[in-house]
Amino acid sequence: MSYITSAFCSEILPKIVGTYEQELNPAIEAICEAGCDRIIDIGAAEGYYAVGLALRNPEARIIGFEMNASARYYLQRLAKLNEVSERIELQGLCDPDSLARAMEGAEKPAVVCDCEGAEDLLLRPDRIEPLRRSYLLVETHDGLENDGVRLEGITDRLSERFAPTHEVKRIASTDRSESDLPTGIHLAPDLAAEAMDEGRPWAQWLFLSPRN
Repeated sequence: MSYITSAFCSEILPKIVGTYEQELNPAIEAICEAGCDRIIDIGAAEGYYAVGLALRNPEARIIGFEMNASARYYLQRLAKLNEVSERIELQGLCDPDSLARAMEGAEKPAVVCDCEGAEDLLLRPDRIEPLRRSYLLVETHDGLENDGVRLEGITDRLSERFAPTHEVKRIASTDRSESDLPTGIHLAPDLAAEAMDEGRPWAQWLFLSPRN
């Protein structure tokens, strides 16, 4: 039971109270203010970003990639509850070809990416031209072990790869305090601490803003 409670707090409560990946709020706001016409969510999970960005960007077409069938089910439910189902196209595996197709025709695209190390293979502006003018918010996974191989240098490679066309900002995970709770959310101190603890102090991201 203690395991279930801990997992619930670290994975679900931050999303319920609105502190999940709070470090990314300025980047999300920048994407919303940019007037993007296509927003692609790679590793969309249950739809926290796909549905939220659909609500914030009513003119944008949203495409979500998620391999896990259970997560896709919950994303569809969340989209229906928030009345954005018709604007979210849901696909399974994302590879370079499917990403290129998803970006076809986009004038001002944005990509939100959390794909457990595959970002290094997918985000190739030399092969997918729209990435050169896209806003990108990418969780990078240096140190993750994938098929027994430790991933290294992803953050540096992506930074160098996009430096000619983008402003590059690195974002690190930060500690939370009770003052980070959104206005109107009141929790007991111990529950507040759990609600904001995502259990990933090592998390890091890149926010890449197109220069032109």
